[in-house]
Amino acid sequence: MVSPELLRRYPFFARLSLEHLTALANLSEERTFAQGERFFREGQILTHLYLVLQGQIALTLKLPVQGNRAVGPELSAQQREVVLATISAGELCAWSAVVPPYEATSNGQAVTDGRLVEIDCVTLRTLFDRDPVFGFAFTLQIAQVMRDRIRDLHNESLADLLERA
Repeated sequence: MVSPELLRRYPFFARLSLEHLTALANLSEERTFAQGERFFREGQILTHLYLVLQGQIALTLKLPVQGNRAVGPELSAQQREVVLATISAGELCAWSAVVPPYEATSNGQAVTDGRLVEIDCVTLRTLFDRDPVFGFAFTLQIAQVMRDRIRDLHNESLADLLERA
């Protein structure tokens, strides 16, 4: 368990009531991670949401090399792994653990050593069923994270296109 006050320090959790923060804190553990640690892979069913306290986690996707559309389960000579975003202190990753079908939409791997809060989303989703107000408030915050990731990806894609032109 982490302290509700630890969670309250981060903007993502600022709008949640003390009751909801306490429930979340009870489902959370603080832990360290090492550079290179894999948190999740694209398509994997996610059970935890992560709040980075210190360090960085890269969100990546495997893409075919230009002209090759055959993408297999492992990175091959016809594939490249691209960084979609780098998650730093105060940011969340693995939001798919809250949104059905709970499958990772990217890969997550530590760029540096660090610390994070790991939130048990299997139990959290049960709490949302019992307290829809909590579920709505939390899901609204998750939607904002998703919006920001889409905006960042859009901007990166446009910058890449302009650079190639």
